[in-house]
This record gives sequence, structure tokens and C-alpha cells, in this order.
Amino acid sequence: MLADLWFQLFDSRVWACVLRPTLRRHLALLNHLMRSAMSGDETDAMGPPKVFRIIEQEWQSNEFRTFMRTLDSIYQAEWANPHGRHCVPGNAPWTRAVRGKTEAGHAPRGLPRNCYDQEWYDNLRPFQQRQLERLEEDFDFGIHADEL
Repeated sequence: MLADLWFQLFDSRVWACVLRPTLRRHLALLNHLMRSAMSGDETDAMGPPKVFRIIEQEWQSNEFRTFMRTLDSIYQAEWANPHGRHCVPGNAPWTRAVRGKTEAGHAPRGLPRNCYDQEWYDNLRPFQQRQLERLEEDFDFGIHADEL
């Protein structure tokens, strides 16, 4: 079940960027991520409509999380209103809600520094920081208002 969530989240975020040409510049970052870098979810109840509680990964910065949630919103909007094309294939996107739960997660290597939570990074041992191979540049998470 957890693997299904990771695949759905990752694929829907990539799909959101593919569907909107001005968001395609974000594909390089998404393609660098592992599917396991997506936040985890727990279900509140069985049966429709399911609401999944987001389990945040400690390594993710708030800016990174906000960007991912924005891609989720764009995907949901594209799924609901496809505008001139067939609907996005598959089931309706899952409803997700932040509940304040966190887990360590698996931080992918080689991301720009603003993808990682600075406090989390500062608490790593020096050899762990080196192994992370953090890029000392910031990623532009910007999404223009007309894309929302």
C-alpha cells in the first residue's frame, strides 16, 4: 500500500508538470527524486471517500513541501477539469490532509540546499553531510499565479 502511495504521488506530480508547459522546468528536480522521497500517508478510514494523513519527512524543507502540495493541487485541478483533452487516466486523486506527524524518511542525495530542512541538515554528522552531496545553490520553486 505504501509503495502504491509513493508511485501515485510521484507520478501525479510529474504529470502536473508535463501537462503545463511552463512547469516543465521542474521535471529535472522531480526526476532526481526517488519515489520513496515522497511523504508517506496513513488512511483515516476504509471506504470512500478516503482521507490520507500526510506523514512529513523530516529532511524536507517547508519550501519543498509547499511546492509538492502545489503540484498536488495542480494535478487535482487538471484531473477534475481537463480543458480540451481527455481526462487524466485513473482513479480520482486521493484526498490528503496534514496532521503534523513526521518520520525520518530517506533523503535523496544531490538536491539543492533549499530542498532540505536546515535544522535537520545541521544535526547531521559531518560525514553524513558530505554523503548527502547537497548542492550549494537554491532551486527556484516558483510557480506563476496563472498556473494555479
